[in-house]
Amino acid sequence: MRAVAGEQGALAEIARTWRPRIRRWALLELGDPNLAEDASQEVLVRLIRHIHRYDPARPFGPWLRTIVKNCSHRTRSRYQRRGQTEVQEGHLRVVPTPEQRIDDTRAVAAALSSFQKLSARQREVFHLCTHGGLSAAEAARELGIAASTARVLLFRARRTLRASLQQEVP
Repeated sequence: MRAVAGEQGALAEIARTWRPRIRRWALLELGDPNLAEDASQEVLVRLIRHIHRYDPARPFGPWLRTIVKNCSHRTRSRYQRRGQTEVQEGHLRVVPTPEQRIDDTRAVAAALSSFQKLSARQREVFHLCTHGGLSAAEAARELGIAASTARVLLFRARRTLRASLQQEVP
């Protein structure tokens, strides 16, 4: 295995290939997306640091799964010690601090304010593409406009939102 030899490209390829599975495993272990993301990042760091310990004669998946379990356990313990979690419906959940709640409220207000700055047509295209999962061409067909028009509307909507949010939430 090239990664065991320390080849950077191979390590990046492993991280890219296995990251979705690592996150799913961590989510199964922890039950909270925020905790799973923290654990996943720790797994990738440990994977890179300790790839030399992997025995290429053995299957890679079970070895990596063990790292995920260990990192998930450490993440759970770390958050529980800080009193930042609670159990809800049998799952561990991160409890946001009052400051995080205030920041989230401000971010939502800024996003809504920015969204209102878009034209009605830009909002339609943006919504269809972002929340409806449609491509610009599919949104164009649904709205009865040219695909190039939908792409331009989507581009301008994103640019306007980005500029507006950067002003409101520095």
